[in-house]
Amino acid sequence: NNNFHHSWLFSGIKGIGKYKTAIHFIKTIYGDKENFDQQVFKVNNDENFAMLDDIRILINQISLTNSDHNTKSFIIIDNADSLNFNSFNALLKTIEEPPNNTVIIIICHDVRNIPKTIISRCIKLNFQPLNINELQEYCNLKNLILDNSFLNENYNLIGGSIEKLLILTNKEGKFIKQKL
Repeated sequence: NNNFHHSWLFSGIKGIGKYKTAIHFIKTIYGDKENFDQQVFKVNNDENFAMLDDIRILINQISLTNSDHNTKSFIIIDNADSLNFNSFNALLKTIEEPPNNTVIIIICHDVRNIPKTIISRCIKLNFQPLNINELQEYCNLKNLILDNSFLNENYNLIGGSIEKLLILTNKEGKFIKQKL
């Protein structure tokens, strides 16, 4: 019914699907509407770490583009663990008083790195590491054929992360494991 909280915090180990869940969440809300990409603003990823000015530009941009009251705009802040104190302070005011029809999704790997003032204003979703059965289900879904004992033998290295599973099953990952 389009009645949900404006700030979310997705936390959990790296590589378990927090970002993909955020995108799926947004697509579910948008349905088949056009201009999906024009309403999703992403900042801070593994390749491009956000600085204070990036956060300020994003906040300004979302305020300017959010004139259509029938369309929601989404801000995705990935790897929020890497933001500095000043970036969080700039973000705090927006979380406290978000522009109409704006939803903020903060993704982090360790919630202890997020200021309590931010955490207290968000709906928290803690993603748990996948167990062996869930990893096997993922492998089956993606037609990733593994030796029956692979997951049992390597679960401690994988740690419940799909990203680590995929690394261990590619050529470079096998080489790294062999060297270890």
